[in-house]
Amino acid sequence: MVAAVKFDTGSERLEIFSDAVIAIAITLLVLDIKVPNSKDGQLVHDLWQKWPSYVAYVLSFAVIGIMWVSHHSMFERIHHIDRGLTRFCSRTPVRVTPGVHHDRRRLVRRRRKPGGTMTLSYEGLREAVGGSAVGIRSRIELEPLGGAGDKVFPATYGVDGNAQTKYATEERVVPGPDGSPVRSASVVLDSVASQANRLELVLLEAIRGGTLDAPVTSVDFSAVGLAGLDRISDYEAPHRIFDALLRDSYDGDDLFRQGGPGRSITDATPRDAAALFHHSPHTLVFGGWDSTGPRGGRGAKYERALTSEIVAHGIELGKKTSSRIDPAAIETKVGTLYEAMDGIKWTLDPAEAVDVEGKPKPVTGGGDKPGRPSVVNHGNVTPSIDAHAGGVTAERIVGTTVLSLIQLRRLRFPATPDGNPVPADRRSDLELAARAALAALGLAAVVLAFEEGFDLRSRCVLVAGGPLDFEFVGRAGARQRFEIDGQAALELVASASARAAEAGLAWRADELLLRPSPRLVDIIRRSQAVDAAGEGDAS
Repeated sequence: MVAAVKFDTGSERLEIFSDAVIAIAITLLVLDIKVPNSKDGQLVHDLWQKWPSYVAYVLSFAVIGIMWVSHHSMFERIHHIDRGLTRFCSRTPVRVTPGVHHDRRRLVRRRRKPGGTMTLSYEGLREAVGGSAVGIRSRIELEPLGGAGDKVFPATYGVDGNAQTKYATEERVVPGPDGSPVRSASVVLDSVASQANRLELVLLEAIRGGTLDAPVTSVDFSAVGLAGLDRISDYEAPHRIFDALLRDSYDGDDLFRQGGPGRSITDATPRDAAALFHHSPHTLVFGGWDSTGPRGGRGAKYERALTSEIVAHGIELGKKTSSRIDPAAIETKVGTLYEAMDGIKWTLDPAEAVDVEGKPKPVTGGGDKPGRPSVVNHGNVTPSIDAHAGGVTAERIVGTTVLSLIQLRRLRFPATPDGNPVPADRRSDLELAARAALAALGLAAVVLAFEEGFDLRSRCVLVAGGPLDFEFVGRAGARQRFEIDGQAALELVASASARAAEAGLAWRADELLLRPSPRLVDIIRRSQAVDAAGEGDAS
């Protein structure tokens, strides 16, 4: 048996080793305190927003400092050292100090508020996007601005004459008062597509207002003299960056899809989405199908990661009444009105009327009998009842938003926007940073829309019954509530996009302005003329 080795005065090396480990641990604490990517005049504000990092740093420094003092005091009382004590004293700092770092990160990431709700940080979002959650959801109770029981008017749709209503009604299974599922007559107040449009518009407003830095691609109509048209962006166009308005416009001397940005967008796929991330990240959030480009129906498809809709449950269909009293007392029996070619568009004189096969042509339209004053909006309107679009009353109105982190994780970024391959050792960090930036952009859209309010259409203005809360939903159904306001959401986007840029995948900085082609200008100008003549599709 080999005797234990003892050192009468050999503790110095062990003390030096332990001091070195603790010194390194204290130094590493400061590495997680990032310098904010601030605009002019915002540095102090942005530094203050990082107060949890400073508090966590001070607490962690104090804990490690206490460990060092205790370790030093212990060695003042040790006179002989054997192998067992050497192992214990050398390994304890190595094992304990990483735990301090881990707890520090958790402290920064999970700034909890009463009731188990945490304030979302970039670290918390990044962890969720990295795999700790399958998605983010929010459910908020709404009510009419006029109060419970007030009638609201959903969007109407084209239906045949036998339909009971022009609304998107259906029966849904929803939780009842006791939580058990019940069937409920429901109606869509704002569809997924309509909600997406609203969310995109609040992002565009933030970009135009200078509070959000994100790429925009627009067709600039300001120089071609089309009434009512200035710029139409990929946040407003129905097919986003893939819309035909952009396709039929010029980027410099090339049609958009033939220029550099357009070609890279055409070549992008969900498995190589860097170009779309660079030029139109919101398209990756709200989804799109490149069916208008050179590949037609074979173009790349991007699933919606963010969906939102507002639905009323427990509804009763209402009736809408209408009538009009003409203050000029124009009567129906005044005579037949004919179409005229001058500015007034109608006449009682057959000699001034449009001639059709030798006969004057009566005015038509609006569902009224030809030739009546009501066709040209004169005279009384007989009181009537509309049972097809008479509004609804509802027991509950719920807004539901879901952000699929699974879908974001399906997006791949093997190369930079200019086509250079991403080194294997950097790709994981780059992809995680890019996905976190997309998630932050989606959350910002939801929060900004909530703060703007819910004025969906005439006689459909809703108010929230409480604050906007979100939940991270884990793989096994675990939930973690968090909250975030508009200012914090914008700061989160700025931080997340900056981290993605540092990793090697940046958003385009400036708005790309396209010039409409002469053919596009011509078809719009002709359409405006048709509409002015009262012959448009909506007439």
